[in-house]
Amino acid sequence: MQSIKFKHISISNFCGIKQLDTLLYDRTTIKGQNAVGKSTIRNAVFWVLYNKLADGSASDGIRPHDENGVDIDFIDIIVVLTIEVDGREISLKKVQKQKWTKPRGGQEKRFDGNINEFEINDIPKKEKDYKEYIENIIPVETLMYCTNAMAFLGMDTKKRRAKLLSLENEFSDSDVVATDEKYVPLADMLLDG
Repeated sequence: MQSIKFKHISISNFCGIKQLDTLLYDRTTIKGQNAVGKSTIRNAVFWVLYNKLADGSASDGIRPHDENGVDIDFIDIIVVLTIEVDGREISLKKVQKQKWTKPRGGQEKRFDGNINEFEINDIPKKEKDYKEYIENIIPVETLMYCTNAMAFLGMDTKKRRAKLLSLENEFSDSDVVATDEKYVPLADMLLDG
């Protein structure tokens, strides 16, 4: 099992966050009133890692809006997340740019979709390679369970138990029972899960 820590996040033009640059610690608390950006930070983490929002939905609608709710065009959406994996720092960067073209003979530019660019430690990567790299470090399901208690608690009991045991495989049921004699009666119950 790898040791993974989130160390730093920088967010530009992501939903309602124009600019955020902050260190993350072993225990970082993000708090505030409703609609001030707490969930947006979590969504930015999921977006840079998995190209989806924290609830697992598609990452549509991340472009910031003006006071009238209209998308703000011609700006890049940028999220940089620095993580530490087994003591080694890794910088993950995702930039979403808009593609605009000017049709021949036309005066106005036409929006032709978004282009995503990816970097690992400042080295450009293809989307496929970027996704594989991240999935080998932090599977999306694991981060989903760690950041949303309801995603974990919504699983059936056997799957939840199996997930817990897969995350911490250094200790067996027998090891836990041996820590205190009050757990000895549980030994037989644990045999069949």
